[in-house]
Amino acid sequence: MTAHANENGRFTLTAEAVRNQFHEGNRINTVPNHTAFNNPGESANPTQPMYNQNLLSLLYCIADDKAVKDGFSHRGIVCNSCGMNPICGIRYKCANCSDYDVCERCESKDNHNKMHVFLKIKIPIPSLINPRNALLSPLYPGSHKVKHSLLREDIALYKKSTHFDLSEINGLYEQFSVLTDNVKGISREVFNLCLGPLGRKANLVMSRLFKFFDRNGNGYIDFNEFVHGLSILIKGNLDEKLKYVFTGYDLDGSGYISKENLRRMFKAYFGVTIDLVRDVVKGCEDSMPYDIDDMHGKPVSSFFNSPIPVNTGPSVSSKEKVLKLPDNQSSFYGKRESMWPVMEAMSQDAIDEMVENVFRHGDLNRDGRLSFDEFKICTLTDPTLVSWFEALGTIF
Repeated sequence: MTAHANENGRFTLTAEAVRNQFHEGNRINTVPNHTAFNNPGESANPTQPMYNQNLLSLLYCIADDKAVKDGFSHRGIVCNSCGMNPICGIRYKCANCSDYDVCERCESKDNHNKMHVFLKIKIPIPSLINPRNALLSPLYPGSHKVKHSLLREDIALYKKSTHFDLSEINGLYEQFSVLTDNVKGISREVFNLCLGPLGRKANLVMSRLFKFFDRNGNGYIDFNEFVHGLSILIKGNLDEKLKYVFTGYDLDGSGYISKENLRRMFKAYFGVTIDLVRDVVKGCEDSMPYDIDDMHGKPVSSFFNSPIPVNTGPSVSSKEKVLKLPDNQSSFYGKRESMWPVMEAMSQDAIDEMVENVFRHGDLNRDGRLSFDEFKICTLTDPTLVSWFEALGTIF
């Protein structure tokens, strides 16, 4: 196949023509008197051949990629959008529906429930073992029945008042639309769900973070609050964050931070940290091999294939060289669970000491409270005072 002229005198190329020409090692020239793709009568451009060759290279890559994808035929699977039967190339299966598939072409423009997630399947699955039921429960906590609209004028305003560009604002709006369960915005219940296991029990840090987003205090996070809050959390500098960190510490809204305010927030932040560590430890336990009991009584070195270096330090007795796993695995984990209350008790003294230390260096006029200016000076020497504000990342 080669290029052919249409009724307008221009030349069109099929992907197959490009592939054939490249495989034969030829360059496509449809008219010997002037460069390919020029209109008849146009003067030749010395840079045009190189441009045409680059264009052909691009077309070849596209054609070759499509040919490879089309080699995968998902027999017995029909695209629910365009009706392609069978789906060729990449198959996208809805993980939240019992039977819904779309082809690669329809995946980006399909009007399926936005709260559902799709599995990307490249290699065909034998038809008889294709799942006949939903593989996942919905991951987004919102409701698809709630409809929102984003005006072009609003986008322009958000672009000026936040650190996000146009595409980021559109992306955040799509995310917001699958998190909302009410026309007013994201409720506190959905906010807690977004926190995962940490949202199952009350904590002052979570409450202050919700208040940070919910600027008007109506109990919901609307899109305006959503995009401005994330702008500060994700792209804001320290000066932008300090105002909200200080407000978070000011629990009684007096415009100052008292020792009790600081103590309560430190305690809540410590609780969040303990929960995060506990969650990580539990995840490590769940991922441990099932045959760990077979290692009972063996040295830790038996876990590794590489030899342990010798003569790297002072000699020790033969009894100290072998570090054994606990005799009773369950008792070991029991001890690990019992250490949390001990750590919490130890933290009280540490928290009191931290509070006194902050006021010792930050309360410049010795009135027993911190103003915003005094707090700002404190953060220059102790940036950990901002830690609670960033403890949970961006949440959304």
